[in-house]
Amino acid sequence: MTYAQFSTFVSSLHRNEISLITQMIDELKIRQKNLSKEQKEADKIVSKCEKLQVGWLDDYLVQSQRSIQGLSLEELNQAFTDLKSHISETKSAEKEVERTKKKEAVALKKNIEILKELSPETEIPENSTSISVKELIQGVKTQHSEEKKKRTQEAKAKLVEADNILKYRNQLIESTHEYAIELLNDLDEDSSAEDYKNANKALREQIANEKKEEKDCSQIKEQIQKRIDANQDFFEDGSLDEDNYDTEDLNSIELRDLRKTLEEDIRDLKKERLENEKEIARQLRAENSAKKKTEMEAKKAELKRKKEAGELEPKNKYFQRFTRYHTKNTDKSEWEEMGKKAWNKLQWDALSQTEREDPTAVWNTEVEAEE
Repeated sequence: MTYAQFSTFVSSLHRNEISLITQMIDELKIRQKNLSKEQKEADKIVSKCEKLQVGWLDDYLVQSQRSIQGLSLEELNQAFTDLKSHISETKSAEKEVERTKKKEAVALKKNIEILKELSPETEIPENSTSISVKELIQGVKTQHSEEKKKRTQEAKAKLVEADNILKYRNQLIESTHEYAIELLNDLDEDSSAEDYKNANKALREQIANEKKEEKDCSQIKEQIQKRIDANQDFFEDGSLDEDNYDTEDLNSIELRDLRKTLEEDIRDLKKERLENEKEIARQLRAENSAKKKTEMEAKKAELKRKKEAGELEPKNKYFQRFTRYHTKNTDKSEWEEMGKKAWNKLQWDALSQTEREDPTAVWNTEVEAEE
């Protein structure tokens, strides 16, 4: 708008309008004054913020996506309050970090002194912390504890070893067996408890073997004597000689061989005797067979003679009479279905032995008369 246009506009205003505009101008002046005061206050706050921490307000505006002109005086005051809280918290945190560092340094120094006292040769890595050094200390303590435990165990083991050597050595000394002396002579000061223990085991095995040998010899001798007693007939007839089976001064192996020899000799003699008995039996059977053959031939000749003389009767004469009678006197239609032979047998089986041989039966009277 040009000045001429503005003058024309003012000239056209009424009195009331001019009064209203005058009032508005006064209010604008007051508002301008207040805004100027607020701006000064805002500039002070901004200046304080910059003094406390340069750039913090700019970062605050960026994070909140606001501009300095868009912030009210209250918001600027709140931002200033937040900045002071932030600075206070930061200082507290820095102090805490510093205290922690000092505490860590004291703890680290103390742990290093403890570690050096426990194990001067242990190397401490650079940038070690009190915790890492403490772990090293724990490791050294554990190692020392294990070494102490190992030494204690070794000492106990030596005591047990010495006690066992004494115990096993006394057992050998107390034994009256000759083999115990031999075993003691083989042991020396360098021998362990295990060596003495094995020596006692060997002694026990030797004694057990000798007892077993004695028992075996006794059993085998008894078995040999039983075989001799059970086969005295071979010794009485001179087939065997007891002197050849003398068991005196023989060990179990020799006795087993002798028993085997005796058994084989007896078996051979029994086999020979059995073969002789078989031969005698064969001869007797041959003689009996010839005698029976002669007797059988004599019986056959007598039977033939009686048969030729008509002195023999057939064993089944009653059945023969029965069949002959019915063949002549029975209608053929009776046996036509099953056959004459089967019909006769069926009828015959139905009779008792007395009925079959009854002299008054028609087959016996009629047929006998014909004979």
